[in-house]
Amino acid sequence: MANRTTFHWSPGQTHLSADPRSRGGSGRALPACAEGSEAVTALRDALSALPDDRLATAAEIVQSASQALMDWALARASFDWDTFHERWVRDLDAVQRSHAWRGPVARWFGALSGLEAEARARGIDAPQALVEELGLWLDGAEKPATPEVWDGRSLSPGARLPRREACAEAVLSRGARMAVGETLALLSGSWSAQCAVIALQQAGFAPRVLLPEGAPHLWGRRVATRLIEHGVHVTLTYDAALHAALGSVDRLWTGTEAIGAGSFLAPVGAAAWFEEARRLELPTCIVATSDKLMPAGELFLPAEGADDGWLLWDEAPRGVELRTRALEPVCLDRIDAVACELGLLGVGQLALRALVTEHSPAPERRPHLSRTIDR
Repeated sequence: MANRTTFHWSPGQTHLSADPRSRGGSGRALPACAEGSEAVTALRDALSALPDDRLATAAEIVQSASQALMDWALARASFDWDTFHERWVRDLDAVQRSHAWRGPVARWFGALSGLEAEARARGIDAPQALVEELGLWLDGAEKPATPEVWDGRSLSPGARLPRREACAEAVLSRGARMAVGETLALLSGSWSAQCAVIALQQAGFAPRVLLPEGAPHLWGRRVATRLIEHGVHVTLTYDAALHAALGSVDRLWTGTEAIGAGSFLAPVGAAAWFEEARRLELPTCIVATSDKLMPAGELFLPAEGADDGWLLWDEAPRGVELRTRALEPVCLDRIDAVACELGLLGVGQLALRALVTEHSPAPERRPHLSRTIDR
């Protein structure tokens, strides 16, 4: 047992310890207090708003859920795996159903679902294992102490949530072959893509950005507001007008919430936009961190739709069918490169370096993309 290692987490610090059962040193001590109904209520209250949150990023959902579960764990003197799984089923199911179609959230659920087996193999009890894994998603998530790519296993080293700003370094690399004054069409409100555009501006490339309105949430306005604050020239157009406008741009970029084995998720209409870009021989790129890769490469459309019908037509009369799904799959063969924290990679290279299928099972009870029906 002495030759096994695991992480021991404390706020602001992540490192390896040679003793997997050690509670001293820098490991965070579990307080000796029994859980009452207050802890369960606090957990449920903290998680209650997450399933319906449509504007939070996947990283924000993961870290909010991690903090809520961490607070619950630290409010107990001890607990066993059965108690943990009870909380998992009762209190986290709604979060999973609403957000596990997003890469970082799916990977978080994969890490927690495999936690018991990994902890037992290392001789760690439930409280310590949970605190250590959650710590890697919180303070330890983006620290340079674990720069290597995470292999998808619970309690393994590696960044769970890579820095979104790191994608900018890839688009500034020599391989990107950007020229000064290029016009790029940006198809999503991705924070990573925004940071990349701002980095180009600050480096003197003076990019001109064409944005769609971004229905139904009109994210184009929010992105335009941020970009012009950094001096970027922005043109905002209707979603329906973007297809015809591609003839006047130099390249096509998008962010994404999820990358599967053969396709990725993008706003509805993107498949036609990328097909047109291919016809025009425009360079295409996904700007996204590697945690957007789905475990096992399985891609799912979000279950949301019926509850968001008001975005299309509030109180639509009987007989009108609303198709409110805002995302669609796009084949990865339409993409030339992925700009991520690992550099500017081909899609195949990214999968080989960052997609670990045997250690990160896809979330259970999720319908496969091909079997998903519009609401």
